Amino acid sequence: MEDSARLHVIALLDKEVNSERVFGAAGPFVWSDITAIMKKTEPKNKLIPDAPKNEKASLGVVVPAQRAEDLIRAFFGRPGWSTLEDCIEATVKTA
Repeated sequence: MEDSARLHVIALLDKEVNSERVFGAAGPFVWSDITAIMKKTEPKNKLIPDAPKNEKASLGVVVPAQRAEDLIRAFFGRPGWSTLEDCIEATVKTA
């Protein structure tokens, strides 16, 4: 969520980012990852669904995403992508 906003700011302000597609994809995940984080963050919330059964993990990698991560590091001085856990926790806490 915040990384996407950061990439939009970079695309607007960084003169080296010119007429290119910047792929904001930190890595693969499955719904069971998300529901586990949500249940850990809000253990009393009964509205959080159970993870899908027999879910298969994606092994896909978005190769051009390294450019986006490098831009976030250079422009914002961050170590790289925000973690999936940080993003989900922030979303659950503000909902």
